[in-house]
Amino acid sequence: MLGLTPIDTSHVSPDVWALILGCLRRPLPAPLSQPSSRDGLRQPDLASSRSVCKMFHQISTPLLFSIISTDDFPSLIASITNLTSPSSPLRYTKRLYVEYSDKARDIPYSDLVSAGGVFWDACGGIDATGEMKRRMTNCGIEVRWLSKALRRIQKAGLGEIMPQLRTVAVCSIDGKTNLDWNDYSEMSAGSELSSPQACAALFESVLAGSNVTRVCTRETCGPLSPLSSKITSPPNAPPATFHFGSRYNQPPPPPGPPPTIPTAMVCTPQDEPLPLALGRSVRWTSELGAEEDFAGMIRCAGNKTQTLAKGRTASEKVSPASAVNLEIFSSSPVYIARDPSLVLSDLILSPLGATACTSNQFIQKVIFTPEQERVFAYLEGEGLTNLLRDLGGVHDQVQWRSSGETPICEACGSGAPAPRRG
Repeated sequence: MLGLTPIDTSHVSPDVWALILGCLRRPLPAPLSQPSSRDGLRQPDLASSRSVCKMFHQISTPLLFSIISTDDFPSLIASITNLTSPSSPLRYTKRLYVEYSDKARDIPYSDLVSAGGVFWDACGGIDATGEMKRRMTNCGIEVRWLSKALRRIQKAGLGEIMPQLRTVAVCSIDGKTNLDWNDYSEMSAGSELSSPQACAALFESVLAGSNVTRVCTRETCGPLSPLSSKITSPPNAPPATFHFGSRYNQPPPPPGPPPTIPTAMVCTPQDEPLPLALGRSVRWTSELGAEEDFAGMIRCAGNKTQTLAKGRTASEKVSPASAVNLEIFSSSPVYIARDPSLVLSDLILSPLGATACTSNQFIQKVIFTPEQERVFAYLEGEGLTNLLRDLGGVHDQVQWRSSGETPICEACGSGAPAPRRG
């Protein structure tokens, strides 16, 4: 072993050490990057630096906790004895990235002992049925511990625990890779299993008592899925973004090679609803880009907004607290109508300078230039706004923009989808 010569570093200022120790932070995995290992969420080097000396602990703690990425949020909360203590490291947190745990993992013995009941049923199975039980059991365990952590946070208030927290991204790195939460939501209804919907409602309540300015998700059925639990959001609920990537409520695509869909979105079922809540700023952002079903999105948005708007009372229609406030970033240079109700008339196409064609596979096909696509999306938003206001929604607002205009998500950092068509 080589001899090490001690170096006097007493003259190095804390500011310089902060710059040096900041280099230990590993880059956060990009949205939808689906890293092969969950180790990409960890910061072992920066965490270890806190144990070197008192000065390093003081410098590294804010660096480590300012941005948290975790797939075990309950353990993070449980590790803090006093959540509202002035010395709590969570007081430094500004950005929070929460991934759901790996459902294929072996069920910890501690969870089996503490929870018992139906969780034991998943032990010992290695066939397809046993694997499904294990995944559903892990879903139930996660809901149980998330609910416990959220109830503890709710007591003190998220704004008190994490006063600097501004953004929360749920399921942003892995995306939706399977139907586990869809299956568990259906299976848990009316059973003794922990309800993901109840946990989601608790999560909404926690967010409403915080300083969070944007929350986003790619999973509508999970226990941390804002908008999935209530039609009307709690007062002061932060603006929410739902990143999606599937064809909603549409007929099957025509014969031929299937369109390219990101692997993190391919498991999104066609009948999964796009969430929308009254009295809250909501953004729908398509991650399919040019592969999006533009006509289908128009029908989906129209049905969703009108159904929600028609369910309001007369007093709610004139109240900003019950208004529809929706931004949509979804379009495609190719508009295909397979249903007569989606056919674009000459009154729409002529001002755009666009023309339509037909074939035996569809009723109408329109190819837009980028400018035509942008203007058409804008006009769809104007049309939906006028329709909602005709229904009495004085404060209703729908803004529709093309996929190319998708802004960087404040919560997860994803932007406009990459072009896919030639």
